[in-house]
Amino acid sequence: PVPPELGRLTKLRGLILIGNFSSLPDELGNLANLVSLRLEGSYSVVPPELGQLPVLDSLRLRSSGGAQIPPELGQLARLTTMDIGGGFTGPVPVELFRMSNLWSLNLSGNRLTGTLPPDITGLTALNDLDLSDNLLEGPLPSELGALNVSRLALSGNRFSGTIPATLGGMSRLTRLYLNNNHLEGRLPAELAALVKKSPVCSLSLASNRLTGAIPDEFGTSESGRWTPIVDFAYNGLYANHPDVFNFIGIHHWYDFASTQSAGPFSLTVEQVTGNSVRLGWIPISYTADNGCYEVLYRKGSDGPLSVYGSTVDKTVNSLTVTGLETGTNYSFILRTITYSHAKNENTVVGEPARFVSATTGTSADAWFPFAPSVGQSAGLAISNPGAGEMKAEIAAVGPNGAKLSLTTNPASFAIPAGRHLAGMSPQIFGSEPAAPAWIRVAADQTLVSLGMIQGPEHLDGVPGFTSRHKTLFFPRVYASSIEATPAATVISLVNPGDGPVEVRLELR
Repeated sequence: PVPPELGRLTKLRGLILIGNFSSLPDELGNLANLVSLRLEGSYSVVPPELGQLPVLDSLRLRSSGGAQIPPELGQLARLTTMDIGGGFTGPVPVELFRMSNLWSLNLSGNRLTGTLPPDITGLTALNDLDLSDNLLEGPLPSELGALNVSRLALSGNRFSGTIPATLGGMSRLTRLYLNNNHLEGRLPAELAALVKKSPVCSLSLASNRLTGAIPDEFGTSESGRWTPIVDFAYNGLYANHPDVFNFIGIHHWYDFASTQSAGPFSLTVEQVTGNSVRLGWIPISYTADNGCYEVLYRKGSDGPLSVYGSTVDKTVNSLTVTGLETGTNYSFILRTITYSHAKNENTVVGEPARFVSATTGTSADAWFPFAPSVGQSAGLAISNPGAGEMKAEIAAVGPNGAKLSLTTNPASFAIPAGRHLAGMSPQIFGSEPAAPAWIRVAADQTLVSLGMIQGPEHLDGVPGFTSRHKTLFFPRVYASSIEATPAATVISLVNPGDGPVEVRLELR
């Protein structure tokens, strides 16, 4: 242990204690002439009496014992340098932010909690503030911009919200580190002023949730007079001005595009049917790390967007939106999502790029396989959920697309509103198809259809009909009309194979 008798050395000017001591004596507060104090050990309590040292200029504390910072340290009126680390816990006492003579405050590498108060402006003489690698949270106060520091390090915390525009007005700031937080929104254009300072400026905003276009102000450079280094990696940012492209190419720490969850900007409509729209795009450069493209849509050009679905990863270049209404205009938009990973604990959701629109056709269709050669019998049920009569056409075609020779092929039906058509294939076509076929159901409005397939090898083993993924559509079963009380609906799934089968059920 540290002997309390040290407190009698009242003329001592400097004290360094480094060891495995687990406690500190209160008598250290009696060292009235102490100018420099360094204590490194495993102590769990910092004596509040240290705040009574009247002429202390430099304080360095290191503890692995989970000690907390006593608010009494804020009474050290002559202190210019405070360096506390090693695993301190609890909140940062607000009294520390009122030390008007403090020149350097380093509280990095601890487990400090809480928020940054507006009182931080009390650090009027501060040149260097480092609160990095803690558990601090909440928004960054706009009052930070009133500090006269040359270095501000807040990285590795849990700060959220937007970046205050006031940071761009910090006239002496040349190094700003906000990386590895939960900051979101767009970059303030005011930050561009920071990267045009001399000497060299460092600006790190990597591994947050920032999105949108980098402001054009970053591109209005005087590259011959300044050489900033910026790091915007692992966000959702993009450049849309030639000068900004040039700025990023010269001054970004490493490759920019391969770390941004922004875009895709090439969304197009590739195919339209009566109840579906296929969208295509060029995948973004950043295909690494787990993520997807999410498709949002709406009727017309106004109104709220709904999420349709997402791709399996960021290498996919198309997706078909199904279940749409016939003869209806839709707007679609695409955005990139990258889930948390080793270099960014945030899920980054990029801003949607641009809308495309498409109007579905006036008829819709659905396809079902049929294979009598393996003992199948097949039937169809079609529901008309609309307000008017539905005209439906049912056709049987072979794998080559040619219509099969049946008594009635295609067969046409008129289905009243809120009613159903159901029948086995001999009832529909007047005879049974003798060869493998695709059954096509087409209607003049959105379909709700059911393919009823029975027999061995239900969807597999038939030439022309094998596929890794099979889809069946089932309508809600009602006792009579659409408006009536739903009857019990039972879906039975049987796997006749030796391996597992993955099944997904969706209610649409």
